[in-house]
Amino acid sequence: MSKFIPSSKSLPCPICGDSKGKCRTKEDNGKSFVLCMAVNNATKGEIINGYKCLNPNGRNAWASTWVQTSDDDDYDPELAQKRRQQAQKEERRYQQFLKSGLPVRERDKNIRLLSRYLGLSKLHRENLLQRGLSAQVIAEGGFFSVEPNQHVPRGISPKTPGIRFGKISVGQPGLACPAFDSQGQVTGYQIRLDEATQNKYRWAKGERSSHLLNGELPITVTRPVEGEPHNDAIWMAEGILKPFVAAQKHQRVVMGASGANFASSPEQLQRYLGQASDELETKLIGLCPDAGAVANGHVIRSYRKTFDLLEGWGYEVKIVWWGQFKKTLDKDVDEISVDQLIQYISLEEFETICIEHGGYIPPNQSASIKKSNSQHKDDSWLKYLKPIPELPNTGFHVVRRDKDELVENFPALDSETGKEWLQLRKFTPDHTINQQYFDFNPPKTGEGLAVKSGLGTGKSWWANQKYLANPDDGAVIGGYRNVLLEQFCSNGHLLNGRHWYQIQGDLKANGELVLLADPHSRIAGAVDSWGYFSPHHFENKKILFDEVESVARHLHHSNTAVSMYRETIKQRVVDALTNGDSFFLSDANLTDFTVEYFSKLSGRKITKVENTYTGNRGKIYLYDGSSRHRQATQKDVDDGLASQVGEWMEFDVKTDDYSKLHNIMKELPPDIPIIISADSQTKCETWDSMLSKKGRKVFRLDSTTSNTSFGKEFLRDPKAFILKYGINTVILSPSAESGVSIDMRKASLIIDFLESSMPSFFKYEFAFFFGVAATDTQVQFLGRNRDPETLKFVFCQQHSSLHSKLGFSNQTSNGLHQAYIDYTLDCASLSLEELSEVERQNKMLDLALDLVKRSVDPHYEYECRVIAKDNFERKHPRLCLEYALRDSGWDVTVVRGREDDILDLREQQEKIQLAEAGRLYKSETLTQGETDKLARKLNKTPDERRQVSKSRLLLRLPGFENKTIQAEKKLSPTKVIETATSHLILEIDGVKANEDGFAEKLQEVQQLAVQEQTET
Repeated sequence: MSKFIPSSKSLPCPICGDSKGKCRTKEDNGKSFVLCMAVNNATKGEIINGYKCLNPNGRNAWASTWVQTSDDDDYDPELAQKRRQQAQKEERRYQQFLKSGLPVRERDKNIRLLSRYLGLSKLHRENLLQRGLSAQVIAEGGFFSVEPNQHVPRGISPKTPGIRFGKISVGQPGLACPAFDSQGQVTGYQIRLDEATQNKYRWAKGERSSHLLNGELPITVTRPVEGEPHNDAIWMAEGILKPFVAAQKHQRVVMGASGANFASSPEQLQRYLGQASDELETKLIGLCPDAGAVANGHVIRSYRKTFDLLEGWGYEVKIVWWGQFKKTLDKDVDEISVDQLIQYISLEEFETICIEHGGYIPPNQSASIKKSNSQHKDDSWLKYLKPIPELPNTGFHVVRRDKDELVENFPALDSETGKEWLQLRKFTPDHTINQQYFDFNPPKTGEGLAVKSGLGTGKSWWANQKYLANPDDGAVIGGYRNVLLEQFCSNGHLLNGRHWYQIQGDLKANGELVLLADPHSRIAGAVDSWGYFSPHHFENKKILFDEVESVARHLHHSNTAVSMYRETIKQRVVDALTNGDSFFLSDANLTDFTVEYFSKLSGRKITKVENTYTGNRGKIYLYDGSSRHRQATQKDVDDGLASQVGEWMEFDVKTDDYSKLHNIMKELPPDIPIIISADSQTKCETWDSMLSKKGRKVFRLDSTTSNTSFGKEFLRDPKAFILKYGINTVILSPSAESGVSIDMRKASLIIDFLESSMPSFFKYEFAFFFGVAATDTQVQFLGRNRDPETLKFVFCQQHSSLHSKLGFSNQTSNGLHQAYIDYTLDCASLSLEELSEVERQNKMLDLALDLVKRSVDPHYEYECRVIAKDNFERKHPRLCLEYALRDSGWDVTVVRGREDDILDLREQQEKIQLAEAGRLYKSETLTQGETDKLARKLNKTPDERRQVSKSRLLLRLPGFENKTIQAEKKLSPTKVIETATSHLILEIDGVKANEDGFAEKLQEVQQLAVQEQTET
């Protein structure tokens, strides 16, 4: 089917004679069709110039529809001539009507008077403030609020756009956004409707439209209210409001047109550009496409018309580019940070992106496109990013950008274990909501509520404020680390005035465990401490498990105090679920199988609710290791390594190298605030030492600091702590996996709606996962800093060293269960060989009963599933993390670097490890009884931890402390001298330290070291 072609001088409209592009014609199936805008008084069936009217131009049609006919009997040439004359007359009348409108000077006067009279509502003022505009800038922008049928003051001309019969002519409330000419005069205004979901921006229209005297709709010229604009380029953007905001944020002269349709207002465009070009002394135009425009063919065609005009007038046109590929994930020019790295790219480069993302540019629009369509493009520039303005020479190669590419490179998802992993990640809610801040009816007595809602959506706030709204309600919250409940308890006291007692820090320390039996008390504690409860202590209390996925995992796999009496703690959890008034389970990563587990334990109805709101999670660069690149040779092509000579090839891939991120942290200016997260205690300590020496003010939260007064103060209110002590670098270990919310954008961690004066405090975040933390834990880590403006760089080791230690690594949960049965029966067959037949049968019966019991045990079933899930994640940690991050709404780009040198990190880490080994060696050795007793203590000091570790090591390896271990290692002469300062050298070149000639050998090595250093 052919397309309609605009009328022109060579193809005038056969109905009215228009040649200015208002009407359309097309050929289809041997017939000629016409859409005529001018003839609006025809009747159906009427014939003009051999065309029959199929649909007159009425209220519901913008043009009359005609089809060419051979029915000459009905053709009236006189009537056709009359119609053409009438259409031309209507066109002249319309032009006269336009010219009788207000000139720009009068428009400016009347619209400004209207703005002062109507003023700005609180809602619209807050909206403009949230866009980053100051009160002074808002006043200079002339914004005002409108509502249907508002009366306008006397003295305002009825020819002012948007006025009809002395009232505002608008269908619903909205924000009026003025357009300005190059002299700062208001030429018209658009209304941003409050309640519209599509076409939010409408031109003011009353007795008169917004068209200017020349028939064009206004385009706007905006400039910074404060300070001078940059003069390297004139920027152009879509809309009327957006350019104004961008001009203030980026200190630019920014021109705007509704729908980026600059080409429809060529007279204004040429005049305004000429004046701006003279002022700034530049001929460079920077067009700022909206996010996702590259996939919108209509928008791209509009851009192309503008490009052709600008180039015809002698301007150089570039595209302002910051990676705005996707409409829902990326930002427009008025939304990006002033620190966002941007670049000017050519029209040819922009066209490549458009073609890749579905945008359409007709190939005959310009010579540049013809050329690009006929030649092969090297789009490698698209795949190299430089996202850190402070380090302009630091870049990354892009590996992939979307989930489809991930799935293509993750074939293990199609395996049985992979399919079960996907199944175990599922959550099928009974109710679905989409709210920035979670809200739902609390569970009824005798029931449970299970909520999956993202990090930062106020689950803890809801629990304290709504679920526990009655101050007489008693409650118990269970976690898996006592210190991580600090924020929840602090927030609860502020929200409803009720004090929470922590089992270890308050009740046990002060001898007040009797409060556990108080039906109105509110008790908080890691489930490790729940051994102090009796079953009746939970009666009629409300039970909460925040971060319930981690709590359930902790019950089964933790090696903390819970491991000493795991079955008892499991039973106390069952007592709480069955005896309590109701219970609330929440987690950002909540799964069906965990809810099923708690359902079986409680025997109660559980309502499942999912809050699908994700908001703007932010940008993550997932680091995929290092590699090098070179251009292919003919030999590479011959060997099948490349498709053509000159294309870029990747080699020397080191997937577990993270040195580039380490070096970026070192090289960043020390006054730029950053967050570092890692699941390695030693590396956290190492970075603390290294960055402190560079002048950073560091706070590290880990097992050695979380129980200190500083650690608890940080956990209660991280923002207040950071500001109080001037911290600009926060290092988080697994102690911050859950229960910690760092939101520098909020004035309070409790009042989520109150904006802070410190947006985007942390500019960069670096996270390192070395195979210790599981996928959900890693995602929890990355959600603790709530600011979407923080740019996150994440490294996850490609293969976990723990994977081979878990056993049954390629089994599903059912396979694990069967493997246990087979293993048990094999052991039984060996151990029962010496027994009599009767004894053997009795033992086998007991064993069978135990296996049956396990097959229906919810604890055992849950543990099999957790192990299967863990095994898959340990085998594919980086890919699982990427999948989970994309699933949670993060904008993830997988990148690689070119560095592989972390020698300084290894050296510093070795020093820290040696120092800790020395402290461990000097710690007190305990008896087995003393070790077991101290191990059960929940809040151990660092020295007590060392005592337990040392004593257990010696119990397993008696006499170990008296052994000397030698390791052979080849070293350069320089390294020998460095090593000699901290190690005892026993032998050099076969000469032992106690033999003659050793001193000469050592002197020889010293001379070689000096020579080596001189040569380098």
